[in-house]
This record gives sequence, structure tokens and C-alpha cells, in this order.
Amino acid sequence: MTRIYKKRGRKSNYVVPESEKLTFRGQYFSIIEKNAETPKAKFIREISELCLVSETTVRCWIAGEIKFRANDLWDINLGDTGADGILEYEGENIVVSEAGTYNISLKLGAPDYTYSIVSSSYDHRALLYSDGQNLEIVEIGTFTDGWAVSKFRNITRSGGTGSDLDYVDIDFPMFRLADVYLMYAEAVLRGGGGSSNDALNYVNELRQRSFGDDSGDITSSELTLDFILDERSRELFWEAHRRTDLIRFGKFTTGNYHWPWKGNVSDGTATSEHLNIYPIPASDKAANPNLEQNFGY
Repeated sequence: MTRIYKKRGRKSNYVVPESEKLTFRGQYFSIIEKNAETPKAKFIREISELCLVSETTVRCWIAGEIKFRANDLWDINLGDTGADGILEYEGENIVVSEAGTYNISLKLGAPDYTYSIVSSSYDHRALLYSDGQNLEIVEIGTFTDGWAVSKFRNITRSGGTGSDLDYVDIDFPMFRLADVYLMYAEAVLRGGGGSSNDALNYVNELRQRSFGDDSGDITSSELTLDFILDERSRELFWEAHRRTDLIRFGKFTTGNYHWPWKGNVSDGTATSEHLNIYPIPASDKAANPNLEQNFGY
């Protein structure tokens, strides 16, 4: 395993020997003594598991406090004093406030012994890429401004690359059962008939698929039109639905719903109502002179 470490403005390559790798739940980590004159691996001990402070566990915990420990002993344990995401030897216990199943990541040496604890019961539709990206969009034309979307990948079902590396050739979903479920729920809420119980069950079916369990289920009181609009954005983003959804909900041009650079203003602003309808193309008007251009164009 080769890594590059930066020391006093220079980069040094150091190959970590197999005997000096730390194992943590099937993954390898290396603790680097960064203050040494030359980068070198410092073998501490095998970190065998995450533990409750008074109990050994593997993945599923009751709500409580945890620490990292080595070789089933507490003589080397790492906690987080100050809850800043950085591990310290004999640091304070790490609070896990809710019961559940969690994914643990250790990032040793970046810049210190950092970690993250993320519940695996979360909305897996958040297919966003943030590495090297800025959350805020300062310049629309700058690709690294704003998080990127990884919903569609230009790969085949066997994992190979698509036929065209410049343009994605993946099949585009035109009709999805998820869209039908959400349309049904919206129709019920708008007074179009149907069953409120079925509407709730359809929405929760989608969320159970996305969360992997029922932790994302909502109640009947939470099923509102505002929720449906938000849920459609979570389920159908980048599938050519958002513009028509916002128009239908009265939020595309009005001042009651903004997004960055709406109306060519960084914080967003209301726009002319005529933009709710596209202009008639010049080619169509040339083919049929009786057509009148839509208002505002």
C-alpha cells in the first residue's frame, strides 16, 4: 500500500510493510508518525473492533458511548475529546445518541486520526459527489462550484465503460413506478379521490427501498403537498421532472421558492410568469403562419 505524505513542503513516498498495517473491520489502516524526521510507519497494535465503553459489540449498538480500542484491551484506546472528529489516545468517549447500524471510517493522518460515524439507515438516493467540490455555487460555469451528481454512470451492467466517453449512453428512465406512486399520493392530497392509506403506503414503500428499512417512514400527518414536492426532488432528480413539478406547485417563477441563480441572481429571485410556458419554435411558426407566439416572447 503506497501513500504520499507531505513533510515540510516536500512529498515523500513510503511503502508501508504488510507487518505494519492496522486492521479494522476488514480494512487496512496505517498510523504514521508524522513528526519524525523521515516519514515512517509506527505500528501501534491491531485495532480489532469498536466497543461500547463497557461492552463488546460489532455493528448494532444501543444508544450510548463508544471508543476505539486495540487487541480487546483498554491499555490503548482512542476517544474524541471535544467531539471534533479527531481521535486522541485516552480521549473522551464518543457519543452515539441513537440506536442503529452505522458505517465507520477511519482517516489516519488526514490531518490527524480522524473518523466518521454515519448511520447506514439513511436515504441512499443522495447520489452526490462532494470531493473537491464547493457546496456554494459562486460561478455557474465553474464545475467545482456545487456538488456533482453521480446518479447516472456511463458504465455497462458488467462494469465496463460506455461506448462514448464524451456523452453518456445509458438508458434514460421515462416512466417509473416510483413516479406513479408519487402521482397517486399527490392526486389524493389534491382531492382527486383514492385512498389516503394507500397513498401513505406507496410513499413509505419508496422510502423503505431508499433507506433499507422503515427508519424513513412518515406518518399520515407528514404527508402533505410540500412533502410530495420535496420527495419528488429526492426520487426523480435529473430525470426531467423538476421544472414541470415546480410549475404545477406554483413555485417556478414566483417569489415563494428560490434556488441559487434563479433569475440570474446568486441568491435567487422571482422571474416573469411567462417563463412557465416555452416559446413556440421559429421553425414551427414558419411551417404554420397561423400560430401566434406565446406571451412574453
